[in-house]
Amino acid sequence: MRDWRVRTRLSAVVVIPALAFLAVAGLQVTQAARTAAAGEVFADRVAVARAAADLVHRVQAERDLGAAPVIPSERDAAVAATDAAADDWRTALARTGTAVAPSLARLPNRLLALRAGYRASGYDTLVDELITEIDLTAIGAADQRLSQAAAVAGALARVKETASRLRGFGYSVPPLDGTSLLARVTLLRQARTDAIARLDATVDRAAAAGLPPVAAPDTAEADALAARLPAGTVDPVSWWGAASGEVDGWHAAERTLGDWLAERAERQVAGVWRSVLVTAVVVLLVLLLAVGVPVVVGRGMLASLRELRRRALAVAEQELPQTLSRLRAAGPHDSITQELRIVAGPTGVDEIGEVGAAFEAVRLSAVELAVHQARSRRTQNAIFINLARRSQILVERQLRLLDDMERDERDPDHLAALFRLDHLAARLRRNDENLLVLAGAEPRRRWREGVPLAALVLAALSEIEQYERVRADVDDSLHVVGHAAADIGHLLAELLDNATAFSAPHTAVLVSARADAANAAAGAVVEIVDEGIGIGAETLAELNALLARPAEVDVAASERMGLVVVSHLAARHGVRVRLVATEVGVRAVVRLPAALLVEVELSGDSATSNPVESSIPRQRTSRGREPDPETTAANLTRLYEGVRRGQARDDAAAPPAPNAIEGES
Repeated sequence: MRDWRVRTRLSAVVVIPALAFLAVAGLQVTQAARTAAAGEVFADRVAVARAAADLVHRVQAERDLGAAPVIPSERDAAVAATDAAADDWRTALARTGTAVAPSLARLPNRLLALRAGYRASGYDTLVDELITEIDLTAIGAADQRLSQAAAVAGALARVKETASRLRGFGYSVPPLDGTSLLARVTLLRQARTDAIARLDATVDRAAAAGLPPVAAPDTAEADALAARLPAGTVDPVSWWGAASGEVDGWHAAERTLGDWLAERAERQVAGVWRSVLVTAVVVLLVLLLAVGVPVVVGRGMLASLRELRRRALAVAEQELPQTLSRLRAAGPHDSITQELRIVAGPTGVDEIGEVGAAFEAVRLSAVELAVHQARSRRTQNAIFINLARRSQILVERQLRLLDDMERDERDPDHLAALFRLDHLAARLRRNDENLLVLAGAEPRRRWREGVPLAALVLAALSEIEQYERVRADVDDSLHVVGHAAADIGHLLAELLDNATAFSAPHTAVLVSARADAANAAAGAVVEIVDEGIGIGAETLAELNALLARPAEVDVAASERMGLVVVSHLAARHGVRVRLVATEVGVRAVVRLPAALLVEVELSGDSATSNPVESSIPRQRTSRGREPDPETTAANLTRLYEGVRRGQARDDAAAPPAPNAIEGES
């Protein structure tokens, strides 16, 4: 049965209990009709709540204006607006058939009594009762999401009430002493702050219902004037305008929320009734067109579909990504043809089996393409390595020739020119080593014993263009293991090159190296600080992501060749490199793990005075005469000879310590 065609399976559908289907469909229609009726009741309550919110706004204005002598026309206008809002509210009650508390049913008489003998507390009670009716809107919602959104209306009304009471108090400040006034103003402002906090919490809970953000008004002007109320220096007219602006802003938010709730309620009711109609039509059509679907056939189809889905997800989420990762990480001598194996998938001669076979063909094509790309990448890397090795051999021969010429040269001008040429050749060698690093080749320069980190810093200086701007302070007790010394020096050279290239020519670049102060067993920290143009936050995050995880070599990566090489070298030896923005530039932090450091015992005079340390230029604390560039070039070239000549050989020993050179002060 698993091999049947879909048409055959559908033709096998002969029986389903018609009564069971009709019963289920009837229950669905009945439930939908009840939901629609509840939605209509909620829509009516929303309409009443909107009218109640307008009435509260008018009653608040009438109350606050009645707290002090006002122009009769303003008082009459406020009373007329309240009466009109009350009529609209009663009309909404009558149209929707909504019942209210008995005390609110006597609203006209209560308003007449309050106007005959003004009592702010009476207005307060009336407003609180109306706000309670608004709160009941949330209780009547059948949809939990709309109920949470409706609760925001009550919270908004209470925020507006606290702002209105503060407005009325400030408009007619009672005869109290300064301390009492300050306490009363503070109490009213705190009540408003608490109400806003409760509103924010209610809005957060209603966010799941798709509630739009509540636009809170600007309270800066009202707050500034409220702070001056105890001193009695606030003009009532100015205060009324500022406070009314805030109250009107909250009322605008109420109206916006009311419109949104009404629209959602009406749309929900319409959708439910439409669903009822569609369900009824579908029930009739299904009863006319078919009588059922066999359970066994349906289960067979579902089993095949589930198996196909499981296989597709396994290939898409696990097997294919893992295969591509293995191909990308494969070494030059690793076999990659085994990835072209055919993986068994869903079997069968039906349409589902054919889809599974087609999917396996797609997977195999993707793997074949990845294998082809891996082979092409290997070929390109081999070409790069061969070209770089040839160029590197020529540069090494050139450097040895220059060494011989420098030893035999006595003319200062000619010697300075040879030093400059030596420096350019060292930079050319670094470019060749960049190609080797990106191609995945191991460095040729290795040492059997530890190399002073100070010597590696000097070696890095000899491979950058603006070396004379660098000021170094390196702990002479730090030594790097021989097998990683060349890569660490290369890494430092790339970072120093970036620091000097992206900073002003008249500024200094500082490089320092110390044992990790946070954890002595964690290794060492090298910091390179420049006073350059700086890096934006987004770009800085991208560069740190690149340094944390080496990127594949492509055209985009070649634009940041130096940092790409740094990321590959750091990943090779477990070094962590991070860029940090400073006030005047960028600081590169290089953390060398303890596994890359080795302790070297010093003997004789070396134990008390390290000539490499003494020759490293340090940051000046006061402005003085800068060293001559030609002399600096000569000094750095002599110091670097020991590191440069320490190429890996069977009889290679640790590089000789450079001779101390006196720099200009």
